[in-house]
Amino acid sequence: MSTAGGAGEILRLAEADPRRTVTLATTVVQQAHAERDFVAESVAERAIGIAATHLEDLDGAVRHLRSAINLANRATSAEQAAEARLRLAFALSIRGRPQQGMREIASARPSLHGPARAHAEAQRGAIFNLLGQFDSALICFRTAVPALRRAGDHLWLQRVLSNRAIAHGYRHEFTAAEADLHEAESLCRHLAIIDRGTIVEQGPMRALLAKLDVEGFLLDIDGGIPATLPDIEGTALLALDDHTLDLEMPRAMDLNRVFAALNSAGIRVRSMRTKSNRLEELFVRLTGDDAAARREQAA
Repeated sequence: MSTAGGAGEILRLAEADPRRTVTLATTVVQQAHAERDFVAESVAERAIGIAATHLEDLDGAVRHLRSAINLANRATSAEQAAEARLRLAFALSIRGRPQQGMREIASARPSLHGPARAHAEAQRGAIFNLLGQFDSALICFRTAVPALRRAGDHLWLQRVLSNRAIAHGYRHEFTAAEADLHEAESLCRHLAIIDRGTIVEQGPMRALLAKLDVEGFLLDIDGGIPATLPDIEGTALLALDDHTLDLEMPRAMDLNRVFAALNSAGIRVRSMRTKSNRLEELFVRLTGDDAAARREQAA
């Protein structure tokens, strides 16, 4: 993977897995610095700054985002510098310096276009919320929401709707607040899976998870688990601890068959729940080498 490509991938990862981002982006920063690739180094520093914000390391976030701005300026990339300023504005605001955050946004806006300009309005609105200036916040959100809808930018749209609901609530506009919260919740259930910058699948979470040919469950067991687990054909059964079993089984398999086998082995299931990492499994299956080969053949 090229340095520039790696920086772009890490920027996308920063929102989803900040701890991993810090490790990977640090490597990209070092490589880009050695190659004097100021744009890639700036993007990687921005990714670290975003990750640090999510990890509540605001001092680190400000430091890395300022570095991202300086590197973008060295590369004469006004757009990259402006994107970093938006993130810096948010970090400064939640650090207790909202007016300085507003100044960063004002510096960034002339170089931003399309969805990025809508991001700037969204950030201004969020800062106005922090300042208790809800009328001004709603003006910003009214500008941002249509642009984000047109761009299909569901992540930022969900954020803006949540923030707008807060402004409506403080203005006692509870019907509008409830409508925004309902739409924000529905967007949380709509996912897109991106592989190297290309959307390979998107849709409601339930529909995407249905593409998995296996199901995963965690079984809470009454009493102890025997040393030897039953061999149930077609399944994978693993003891996570003295009272929890990890079960993977084909979607088409009858779950009653599994329960019958467990009962025969003296294992009584008290409760069960779906595994929380099914989206990660779906991502791997849709973006792994085999999936990539299938997409190339289809093309």
